[in-house]
Amino acid sequence: MAIVEINGTILSQLLHDCTVNNAEGILFGEVVKSLQDEITDDDINERKEDIRIHITKILTCESYYSFSDRTGQVKKNKLQSLLDNKEKKDIIGWFTCRHNSTSRMSFREQALHLKFAEYARKDLDNFLFGLVIPSATDDSDVNSCNFDFRVKKKDYFHSLPLRIINLGQRNNQKKVEQYIPRYVKSTSPLITNSNSVFNEVSSEYHTSLKDLSKMQEEHIMNLNSTLHKEFVDLCNNAANQQLLVAQLEKELKALGICVENGIGSQEDDEKTHDNDRIELKELQHSPRLHRRHNLSSEELLIQLNDEPQIKKKTSLLENVDLSDIEDNDFVCS
Repeated sequence: MAIVEINGTILSQLLHDCTVNNAEGILFGEVVKSLQDEITDDDINERKEDIRIHITKILTCESYYSFSDRTGQVKKNKLQSLLDNKEKKDIIGWFTCRHNSTSRMSFREQALHLKFAEYARKDLDNFLFGLVIPSATDDSDVNSCNFDFRVKKKDYFHSLPLRIINLGQRNNQKKVEQYIPRYVKSTSPLITNSNSVFNEVSSEYHTSLKDLSKMQEEHIMNLNSTLHKEFVDLCNNAANQQLLVAQLEKELKALGICVENGIGSQEDDEKTHDNDRIELKELQHSPRLHRRHNLSSEELLIQLNDEPQIKKKTSLLENVDLSDIEDNDFVCS
């Protein structure tokens, strides 16, 4: 049975592109076949065919129906615009991503697999179909991503074992040197943003990563440490911004309380002044003052100003219209 081999960077890129939304893409690589001799108990040599399918790069399309329609037919014009002649020769399969779905292939995917293998002129037994299914728990606390690579044998699709190739393994050094990093268009806002931290940091290491002779483990580690440092700085800035927002909200809340207290005290003062006006008018028309003082209205105001308990209300009498008060009102009958 064949074995699928993929680089760790390519696998992480595949999973990252599939975590945003439903997508489809193309797998590039090569199929290597070799014969191995096996010695049995009877000292009889038997040859076994070893098939390894190496995935060297992927191409994630912008939409779900970029190179096919809903019936499973291949759009040759779209594929020609996406690929060139060299990339067409390196096609070894395709993949699809369905969020919160089942692992069963649909009729459209089965039909598209046959049409795509026919378009790429590849052997159907070694033409890969990748299925990625991101899912979340009921409380959305944990996200998981199940992925599987399959080939069609006769009338059924069989899952193939997967082997991840690390950059530091010496036995895979030749295979690693054949890997060429390629930046594909992603739907993630972190990648598509031209001013993102990832693009700024990766542009510094783009030259060293592009040159295959310098593509060593130290460049990958330097890129990882730089990205980690930038991530820590962004976290600290976000924390400081949250503290500033909390402080501003606290000040606004205190200011709102002060405004409410000021409006309440102003209303109390207005009520007190209204009560004072009513009392002063009652004093002006009081019969006791008429009997005690046979005075005119102007003289009565002077007398009221001399009273200690009324003296503080003198300013309010200035607003009273005295023309409506006749002198006869202050004389006892």
